[in-house]
Amino acid sequence: MFRTIYLLLANQANIHEKWIKVLGYWQLLDYWLRCWFMFVCSESHPNYEKMKPEYELTASALFEAYRSDQALAESLYNGKMIAVEGTLSDLIQNETSTIAYFLLDEGMFGDEGVRISMLEGQNNALKSLEPGSMLSIKGFVTGYNQTDVVLMHGSLIE
Repeated sequence: MFRTIYLLLANQANIHEKWIKVLGYWQLLDYWLRCWFMFVCSESHPNYEKMKPEYELTASALFEAYRSDQALAESLYNGKMIAVEGTLSDLIQNETSTIAYFLLDEGMFGDEGVRISMLEGQNNALKSLEPGSMLSIKGFVTGYNQTDVVLMHGSLIE
């Protein structure tokens, strides 16, 4: 009987040690994930509104560059802040976002051109603009989707 009690107590001590190890590993994992998040995921983002454009093009020139030689246009413009000038064709706004369109062609699946998602701070400035207005917008080029040249983080150039 004493032997059975001894074995039960020894087994419980062994289980206790295993739980301590598991909790220790859990704390190490938690520490590593917190460090990773702090240094990798919490990087500051550039101030797109204050960035200077690397290129200045008309909307039609930018669109034609992607249509005629997509690989060359991607190497030149993707990942860069550029200024686009043209006639505003459409402006779609909701409470939080605004998208400006420079429509340049009628494709098989609808209108094609340059689409710019504007920064939130630009919503009020764009409310007064009407389609047909000439304007310059700078934005960060993300690519071409076979229909539109897509720019993000757009802001008006004054």
